[in-house]
Amino acid sequence: MESESYFKNNRQDSITKTFYRNGQIASYCEWSAGLVDGIEKFYYQNGVLKLIGQNINDIKIGVWQHYTKEGNLIKKEFYSNGVLDS
Repeated sequence: MESESYFKNNRQDSITKTFYRNGQIASYCEWSAGLVDGIEKFYYQNGVLKLIGQNINDIKIGVWQHYTKEGNLIKKEFYSNGVLDS
């Protein structure tokens, strides 16, 4: 895999992307001051979205959605301050 990352003051900052060898995007992550802070997405090798969610200061929040390789929603998880709601 290859990646694109940006750093500010030796901390990840902005958007980081990783790519499969076939050129398709593998992941997308928003960073701020070295912490995951924003949207996080993961993809299958065929380019279809696998997982999407959001973080604030490295803590999962809100709805995280999981998809099949065909793009069908298969699971939703709900996080509150990094804790999976049951």
